[in-house]
Amino acid sequence: MVGLVLVSHSHEVAEGVAALARQMGGADLPVATAGGLEATGEEHPVGTDAARIVAALEQAWSEDGVLVLMDLGSAVLSAEMALEFLDPDRRGKVRLSGAPFVEGAVSAAVAAKLGRPLDDVAEEALGGLAGKEAHLGAGPAAADESGSLAEQPAGPEVRLPIVIDLPHGLHARPAARLVQTAGAFDADIRVTNVTAGRGPVSARSLNAVATLGVTVGQRIEVVARGPQATLAIDAVRALADRRFDEAPEDLAITEPTPPESAPAVEGAIVGIPASPGIAVGPVRHLHVPELAVPDGAAGTPEEERTRLDTAIVAVRADITHQREAAIMRVGAGEAAIFEAHLLFLQDEALLGPARDGIPDRGAAAAWRDAVTELATIWDELDDPYLRERAGDLRSVGRQVLAKLLGVEAPHGRLPAPGILAIGDLEPADTIALDPASCLGIAVAHGGPTSHAAVLARALGIPAVVGLGDRITELDEEVTIGLDGRTGVVHIDPPWSTIADLEAERAEQLDRERSARARASEPAVMKDGRHVSIMANVGGSSDVAAALAAGCDGGRRRIELRPSHSTVVRSRCGRSTRAPTSRSPTSSCDPRRTRSSACEGSG
Repeated sequence: MVGLVLVSHSHEVAEGVAALARQMGGADLPVATAGGLEATGEEHPVGTDAARIVAALEQAWSEDGVLVLMDLGSAVLSAEMALEFLDPDRRGKVRLSGAPFVEGAVSAAVAAKLGRPLDDVAEEALGGLAGKEAHLGAGPAAADESGSLAEQPAGPEVRLPIVIDLPHGLHARPAARLVQTAGAFDADIRVTNVTAGRGPVSARSLNAVATLGVTVGQRIEVVARGPQATLAIDAVRALADRRFDEAPEDLAITEPTPPESAPAVEGAIVGIPASPGIAVGPVRHLHVPELAVPDGAAGTPEEERTRLDTAIVAVRADITHQREAAIMRVGAGEAAIFEAHLLFLQDEALLGPARDGIPDRGAAAAWRDAVTELATIWDELDDPYLRERAGDLRSVGRQVLAKLLGVEAPHGRLPAPGILAIGDLEPADTIALDPASCLGIAVAHGGPTSHAAVLARALGIPAVVGLGDRITELDEEVTIGLDGRTGVVHIDPPWSTIADLEAERAEQLDRERSARARASEPAVMKDGRHVSIMANVGGSSDVAAALAAGCDGGRRRIELRPSHSTVVRSRCGRSTRAPTSRSPTSSCDPRRTRSSACEGSG
């Protein structure tokens, strides 16, 4: 008998559907669930977990095969990852189904009970809505008779104007959340930048939405057509009302800007402050080989498409691991950068041109050209913050290209302690840096809003960007002194300058230690009012870090994300992160899921 595995973001939903399936298929039906994340006490946090799906596959295993049904898109991503952990001989007997979760499970249970083979069970699951559609006259047959479905999605057209009030506009993270929300509904959703006259574009494409170049104060219009148009617009409106779920620190952040006329400093290069702190040490370079792309294809077009798909799957797993590492090191807020990277790998604005170019140029060259063309569009946007997202796309592109070429992808580990001098620094390289060996970062290009700069600040590594190509021409072992607060990088400074920098760094460390020592003292305003310091916690393991930082209490935040991180702001004003992680987990598929969050005080 074919087994069933039910994957849901909710533990209760998965168990309820399983009970319904057993009623239809009998108590002996091999059915297992993977609902929610690992329990903390009596609660199962909302989310999906590849490790739990693997366990469910083992529980429901049948030599006749196993059908997996999933509720939302990140469940699909987690299920795909779970398959990668199976032995190849077992993997071939597992089918992931796009059937409706409840109706598909019931139909599959009946077919499995009758002893039908895996293909038939899967087909029955896909047809699970047939009875409901026939009763309501809303199925494919009714649509074909009217002829309207082929012209445009059935259902009403609903419009929603939104004025974007985010400091950095509709950049990668909020754009990704809009894409995730739009992909959860049976509707064709388009977005137009009304202010700039760009669009409309598909709301299911991260690249298309982000490259509308929507900046703060601009007005967009979201138009939905189809059966769930109203629901989709309601969800987008709620997302906008929540300011696209941006973290408070991202909404309030004021990025440093380069001075209009930065004074020249003798023996130094003046750049843009990116991450505060002082570092003194020898220059270090990352020795990253250029990826030579061969002309022509190595196999047939079909073989080349398979190579590309395989490389994308592998990089998706790598980025998921990078995101998990980022959550552990700098928190979920900054780790959201890698969620946008995952969306790049599913975006038809990138994948379509790459696949179309395979017959003429092969997978590697077609992929390289598609990334280059799309990154150029980002480069030409007016907003500097959005322009810097081109670096994120190129980072993802290089990782896939390395897989296609069978070489190791570039990474950011240094061979010896020192200050990294580099032309551009990608997020994947940044998160791999060890602050114990990477004393500071000096970057020729980019700005303070680049994701690499954001990660450097979160890691506490002093950084200066926009220094120009001269910084990359310095020989290794040349001593430099970097001041991430002023943006000045001293080249081979005299001992007196080094002494001044070291003294200032020691003073900063003393101030930090003193502030931490006072963390448990009451937070009292000058007028005598007491201020409660609360932590935003993701789980019980964050409480210890919150208490160590001097917090009086906390709020628990539960999101449709695989892991959570706490940002604890102590009385001294310093942010301390207390991350948690559940592995292996996956983020949302932008084509089918939407994010939501609920908060409760505790």
